[in-house]
Amino acid sequence: MNKRTILVFTAIAALMISGVIWYKYATTEPGSSGNKFAGGNSQVETDLIQLRRLRKIGLDTSIFQDRLFRDLNPPPLNAQQSVKSGRTNPFIPFRETAGFQQPSSGQ
Repeated sequence: MNKRTILVFTAIAALMISGVIWYKYATTEPGSSGNKFAGGNSQVETDLIQLRRLRKIGLDTSIFQDRLFRDLNPPPLNAQQSVKSGRTNPFIPFRETAGFQQPSSGQ
């Protein structure tokens, strides 16, 4: 693809994304104050609680300092191939590779 095609696809994607964002967040119901969270929505509150839990997650990386982990060896590189190699060109029809000729119509 050339640069112009990539630029066109990028522009279309940006317009689509901005349209979705505008539709979801900028439109409000008539008569509302514009605050979607002002109703005490229990689903939103549940999602916020889960988000706060995710922010508190800590990862323990001490396993990488463990002696047993450091003593691990990589697998050998000379593993034998268990699958037979196929044809050199798998897209050639079988009748041409087997030496067969297409039957002529004897009419």
